[in-house]
Amino acid sequence: MRLSVSGAVSFACYSAGALELGARLGGNEQVWDAADLLVQRVLVRDETAMRELVDAVLTPLTMARGGAESLLRTLEAYFATGGNASLAARSLHLSVRALTYRLEKVADLTGRDPTDPAQRFELQTAVTGARLLGWPDYE
Repeated sequence: MRLSVSGAVSFACYSAGALELGARLGGNEQVWDAADLLVQRVLVRDETAMRELVDAVLTPLTMARGGAESLLRTLEAYFATGGNASLAARSLHLSVRALTYRLEKVADLTGRDPTDPAQRFELQTAVTGARLLGWPDYE
């Protein structure tokens, strides 16, 4: 397979972007396939809109005792397990009750229920955006 100069430049830019996204997601020790980062690439194209989404959806989590980080980790684990509370709790070394308490806390603070598919999408997109932005520390 031969690449033209412009093709090689495009490929290099695409690869560099994938490396940057992987690093922003905390994956310095993980191998990322650029094709697996398409959603993240879309999100970073309009950083202003992503910041607005993250702020609108997740800012209430900063009011939780201990801050937003444990609730963000809870949401990430819950989403990564396809909404399986038992597996998410196990991955965080929590009881299922503690995990469901955290999910209820997220719902109370944000007005969005992580177990509801439509609201889950908004939360999951905001959490992904938060990680890409380094939220809540980006301000």
